[in-house]
Amino acid sequence: MKSDSKENDFTYRLRKQVKTVNVLNMGVHKMEYELEEVERDYVEFRKEMGED
Repeated sequence: MKSDSKENDFTYRLRKQVKTVNVLNMGVHKMEYELEEVERDYVEFRKEMGED
């Protein structure tokens, strides 16, 4: 019985870590997406200013 509860505890902690990693990945993807948006805006701005 004791080994079973240890295994459950390990599984729980592992799932918690996986959730944390997923949240971090979402944050990174959001930052990359925002950077791409800024880059697009800058390219459009330069085109409007006549620089290519």
